[in-house]
Amino acid sequence: MMQQDDPGAPELEVTSLDSGMARHKRLKSAGRWLRSRPGRLTLSALTLLTVVAALAGMFARASSDPISEARTVLGMFTPTPTPVIPPGGDVFGLINAVPWGDLQIDDHAPTLTTIEPIGQGFTLPRGVHHVVYRARYFPTLHCVVSVPQAPDDTCPLSNLTVTEGLAFQRIIDLGAFPNRMAPTHYNQLTSAVNTALGGYSASATIEPGERYLNQLGKVEIAQTAMAFTMGLEQAEEPKDPNCPFLCPMDGNASVISSEWDLTARVEPTWTIKDATGRTFSSLITSAPATTYGALGPDTVTFAVVLDGTDWKVSSQDQGALDGIVQLAALEAVKAQYGPILNGTTSGRNPANGAIVTVQRDTSMPQAVLLWRFGLLYAANTDTKRQFPALPLANQQEQALAQAMAAEMSGP
Repeated sequence: MMQQDDPGAPELEVTSLDSGMARHKRLKSAGRWLRSRPGRLTLSALTLLTVVAALAGMFARASSDPISEARTVLGMFTPTPTPVIPPGGDVFGLINAVPWGDLQIDDHAPTLTTIEPIGQGFTLPRGVHHVVYRARYFPTLHCVVSVPQAPDDTCPLSNLTVTEGLAFQRIIDLGAFPNRMAPTHYNQLTSAVNTALGGYSASATIEPGERYLNQLGKVEIAQTAMAFTMGLEQAEEPKDPNCPFLCPMDGNASVISSEWDLTARVEPTWTIKDATGRTFSSLITSAPATTYGALGPDTVTFAVVLDGTDWKVSSQDQGALDGIVQLAALEAVKAQYGPILNGTTSGRNPANGAIVTVQRDTSMPQAVLLWRFGLLYAANTDTKRQFPALPLANQQEQALAQAMAAEMSGP
């Protein structure tokens, strides 16, 4: 009969001494391996993977793009070279600003210095910088630039060519073109400029028997004395979206200037009236025959100041009308006969005309031409031989040309 175990007796576990000694030897051996170089490297790798896995889990819960975040984390452990700032890469020029504008870089006004040839500019340290430009009547500019330049920079840059050797590489375009203002303010500005253009006026008398160009571009002979008045009017250029009429002068930054220098595109006009004051004819630049010296558009410079809400416009080019008449005479010769070796013009009263002295090449003597009442003449017989298509000035016109030449060469 088999004896049953006593259910109340304690259970005993018997362990072999040999198996305990074996475990101790294994642990001792593992400890030695962990202290060895391969063991230390393996332990370090396992620890790093554990940390990365934990961080990746955190970013996976907090980020919509855990893969990019994980790459960022891994990048912390991969040294990357510091980008090199090229010469001039930390220097910025400015263009198209107004005197009353406020420029802020990282919430501070930059220290401006003169940077040739663009004008005012500043230097920035390495990093990302926030630019804000505010000017009344213009949209506020918010943008970012980096040093060195980064693909995601947003500040508009001028397309002016920056050649090698200059002190800067980037020119920030602040965008203060006149036609970017609200229509009401732009119209007020153009009205003030047109009022200033009214100050350009010159008058002369067409004597009976003198020739002039009528409104159809045809030559006529005056039967009675008539008043000939010249002036300047606004000329539009629809092909230029930034400044069809008014442009910042040479992109002048005007950051620290008190005046806003603008160039106005203009064209000369003339009006002829008889003795009773009745307008006889009026011609605006469109004479069809370039032989007769039709005038074309040009520019006049104005200094503009914003005084409260009023525009103060003053001329920076008092001789503009005279210069345009002289240029028209010279350009008329070029249009008919091609390049001119050299040419000079003179004439104190643009309505009275201008004389043009030109030389076509070194083998020819100087030629003298007269522009008067819309017509271009050979002022003497020698000039007529060089320019056979031009009408020869009569004795009265030749005497006038000689007097004008003497007047301009005198003290």
